[in-house]
Amino acid sequence: YDATVREKPKSAEAAEALYRKAMIDLRAERWAAADMALAEALASGHIGRRKALALYWRGVAAMHLEHEAEGAEFLKKALDAGLPLDESREARLMIADCDFRAGRTEIAAQAYARLVAEGACDRMSAAKILKVGKLLNGENARICAKALIAHSAAEWRQAGYALLGRTEDADGSSAAALDAYRKAAAEKVEVEDMAFATLRLGELESRSGNYAAADKALKRAIELNAAHPGRRAKAYMLLAQNCLAQKDCKAARGYATVVVSLFSDRELCAEAEKILEKCGESGK
Repeated sequence: YDATVREKPKSAEAAEALYRKAMIDLRAERWAAADMALAEALASGHIGRRKALALYWRGVAAMHLEHEAEGAEFLKKALDAGLPLDESREARLMIADCDFRAGRTEIAAQAYARLVAEGACDRMSAAKILKVGKLLNGENARICAKALIAHSAAEWRQAGYALLGRTEDADGSSAAALDAYRKAAAEKVEVEDMAFATLRLGELESRSGNYAAADKALKRAIELNAAHPGRRAKAYMLLAQNCLAQKDCKAARGYATVVVSLFSDRELCAEAEKILEKCGESGK
């Protein structure tokens, strides 16, 4: 290919040779060399039908060289030039990633939503699906959750059920959320998202009258939320309410006392004070 470029500079044959050389460089992760070859091929004016792909691969090379803004521009030009479906999805994903990292969260979320609706989860890693799912809501978040639930690894299945629970919760579907949180808790692992999921599981179990299950979940939520005082306070408050619902005033008073003694959340402390007043000094 180098010989072709030397012997026939600025020709269609040289542009084709530069493109093919760039593909070799890309496979070898020689990003700068690939970028140089593609730049020359595009500048020749003879790249023809390969223009869109040349721009796409130049965008990929630029991303790897940490030239994100430049890379995103190449990818946008590639999309305008007409990319095949697979490369089009990849380009749009990379552009959305750039927007997300640059703090343009709303723009990124809109792009991710369209991609997920089109089936782009098939081309994402589990970590990427989870990140994207947390940005979305409604049916698009469910698609991400279900993609994770279908994973072979328990960690990703649990993260998927936790995401599904939050999505159903946000849509006001408490029964569906409870089912998802239960399935998350049933996995024999404990990912980071279980800190919130376990707290919410306990709350929904208590509301459903499953007091023993609620007690177990809420006690575990206290352990998992060691770094989240607000959630721990809520877990203690929910435990107090759960005990009160079972007419165990002594236990309710104990948990309510923890809330007013250790935490500063005004709303939760006010609720705890009501329980203390209701249970009376003796706690009977």
